[in-house]
This record gives sequence, C-alpha cells and structure tokens, in this order.
Amino acid sequence: MPGRSTPGPSTPGSSTAGPSTAGPFPAGSSAAGPFPAGSSTAGSPAGGSSARAAAKGMPALKVHVGGPALVDAEFQDLSESDLKRAEAVVLPGTLILLVLVFGSVVAALLPLLIGVLSIAGTLLVLSVLGRVTDVSVFALNLTTVLGLGLGIDYGLLIVSRFREEITGGHSARDAALRTVRTAGHTIVFSAATVCAALATLLMFPPYFLRFFAYAGIAVVAIAAVAALTVMPALLTLLGKRVNAWPVTWRRRVQAGFASRWWEALARRVVRRPVLAAVPVIGLLAVLAAPFAHAGFATPDDRALPAGSLVDK
Repeated sequence: MPGRSTPGPSTPGSSTAGPSTAGPFPAGSSAAGPFPAGSSTAGSPAGGSSARAAAKGMPALKVHVGGPALVDAEFQDLSESDLKRAEAVVLPGTLILLVLVFGSVVAALLPLLIGVLSIAGTLLVLSVLGRVTDVSVFALNLTTVLGLGLGIDYGLLIVSRFREEITGGHSARDAALRTVRTAGHTIVFSAATVCAALATLLMFPPYFLRFFAYAGIAVVAIAAVAALTVMPALLTLLGKRVNAWPVTWRRRVQAGFASRWWEALARRVVRRPVLAAVPVIGLLAVLAAPFAHAGFATPDDRALPAGSLVDK
C-alpha cells in the first residue's frame, strides 16, 4: 500500500532495512579485508599489518615448531650421526693398535671379531625389546662402546694365553683347552662384576638409564660367551697360523714372551699389596667425588648443541 515499506527477503545476520552498502562481501563477513567469515582483526595489534601483507601477497605469519617431539627427534639424529662418525674412526684405529700389540694381523682381527659379534647380538636384543617397549637411542652408543671394549679385552686375554700355550709346545687343541681353563675363569668373573655394576642403573628413575642397564648387561654377557666359545674354536682351527701376516719388529710378542716391565710391576704389587692399593683407592675416590653432587633429569633442548633445528 502507498506509504508502507515492504521488507525484502532477509538472511540471518543481515539487515532488512534495505540493501547493504558494505561492499561485495559475503553475508556475515567483515569489510575490513579478505578474511574468512566470523574472523576479526579488531583489537589485534598486528591486524592492520596482516591485512596489508595479505593484500600484497606476502605471508602474514611465521610458524615455529617446538616441543618434546622435536627435541627427541634432534637427539636421535645427532646420536645416529655421532655413532656413525665414531665407528668410522674407532674401528680402523683399533685395528692398527691391535696389530701393534699382537704383532700379527690375524691375531689382531680375532678380538675385533668378538667385539663386532657382541654389538650385533646386543642390537638383536634391543630390537626384540623395541617391539615390547620404547628403547632409548642412547643405548646404541653404550652398546658400541662396551661391545668393542669388552670384546677386545676378552679376546686379547684369550689370544695372549693361547700363544703362550702354543709356545710351550702344546698342540692347538690342548692349548685352547688350557686357555679356557685358566683365562676362562677370569673372563667369567669380570663379566659377572660388570653386569652387577650395570644392574644398579635399574634403581634410577630416568627411563633411559634402565635401557643402559639392559643394553650393558646384554653386551657383556654376549662378549663373554663369544670369547669362551667362538674364540677357542677359531684358535683351534688356526693353531700356529694365529701369527700369520706378522709385523717383523714385534717377533718377541708373537712368540708369546712376557713383558719384563709388567712382570716386574706385578712382582712389586704382590710383594706389597697394601702399599700398592692405598694410592689407587685414593685416586679412585678423588675421581668419584663429583658424583656425590650429581643430579639426574631427562635431557631437554638445553642439552642440544647450538645450531640444531630447535635453535633455528
């Protein structure tokens, strides 16, 4: 009727008084800039700059990733790269030292073989544990260190004793049997002592210390078993060929002769055991004193080196 306004079609949130003059934007959106419906830049100190950046086609936001997941990933990557670098340096260097100690390439390879077998066996154990629970990546570093160290230690003891028996005129089979009867007791006692020491790590709260104990006990046990089974079998097959590929200026070592210097030192220690033990125990006490103030916690981003992804 004349003099009466007729309301047009309306939508929720729109005005029915007439057409909107806000501009060509969807209903319910703001005319301040090209932002989705329901968003607002009012009250935001970066609202104007974000709108201008978006209008120019430039990214308005910077996203930084952080948190425990990224820190754990960085720890894993750094541990793996350090482990590869250490293996690339340690294995060739250890072989050179063993050749100098034994005076023979074949004799030097045997302890290194025990170390490699220990590491491989422990990695299998950790792989099985990983199917049941989470395994700390730091357990791999401990496996490499202990596997090489104890494998070489036990292998050196067996090979040295076997050479002495061969030099004494025994056959390869008899020499291997006598070696296990004498040096075998030492290896078993040493492995039991190290396993008992590593078992104490099970008492500490951080979970990765428990996996140090699991990995350490496994690698020690495998190194001892390999030294007492694989090594005597190989030595029986080799016999006097254990001295193959010799270093000519180390003939005295190849023949299994004892070192005069170490023999003299051992005689002095046996003659005065208390006098020899007191300074050694005192030195160990001084070295262990800082442990009384040790604090244990799970590592965080502060333990990562500068320049890591967390730092960027």
